[in-house]
Amino acid sequence: ENFIAASALDQAVLAERSARQALDAGRAELSAADFALAEARAALARAEPGARTEGLWTLKSPVDGRVVRLHLDSAAPVTAGQPLLEIGDTSVVEAVIDVLSGEVRQIAPGAPVQLSLGGGAPAIEGRVARVEPVAFTKVSALGIEEQRVNVIVELAPGVPGLGDGFRVDARIRVSAQDDALLVPSAALVRDGSGWRVFVLEGGRALARPVTLKERNAEVAWIAQGLQAGQSVLLYPGSTVRDGQSVRVRGSP
Repeated sequence: ENFIAASALDQAVLAERSARQALDAGRAELSAADFALAEARAALARAEPGARTEGLWTLKSPVDGRVVRLHLDSAAPVTAGQPLLEIGDTSVVEAVIDVLSGEVRQIAPGAPVQLSLGGGAPAIEGRVARVEPVAFTKVSALGIEEQRVNVIVELAPGVPGLGDGFRVDARIRVSAQDDALLVPSAALVRDGSGWRVFVLEGGRALARPVTLKERNAEVAWIAQGLQAGQSVLLYPGSTVRDGQSVRVRGSP
């Protein structure tokens, strides 16, 4: 009877498997070589005098719009799937405003927003479309890590002067009140867990505790502690004391 040792069978199976792997590797190398040959022939065709290559550079976009970003700005070899440019509909834009996570809870969808481009350009009106549910870490200009949340602002179509990637300053209205008592935020001084201001009376700076309703970088809405018409000291600093004599700049 014909028979074969188990060890010999294992060696034969291993050899057959190795041969198949070598065959697959050879086929892959052949495919790569065919691709390289096709690339070389295409490059040679473009380099031939009088060659017509216009068709090779025709790109068709799946959507209408404008080119908003170029990934390649000069001639260079490209591979399949490599991005060359980005196209967007610049007639419909939105603004992304990053807000401190501690302040974003005051912002609700539909809140009015005023955007400023600076340079004397007119303000742009918009509304909060949505507040992103996830915060991210951003390092401030002072090198402090802050948790911020993106607020998406919806704008009217065809806003003049606003394009992709533009920087804007935003004012988001979180509340409104007629005849509110406002003071410059520069007059506020921390007083433990609260706030105080220095009122100018009789040539002296008198400390007055105040209760805030709302505040932003420019003004504070005073709920209690001040009356309309009172003068307050701006940027008092840590050296000013209650009852200290002061002189208004420009007064005799």
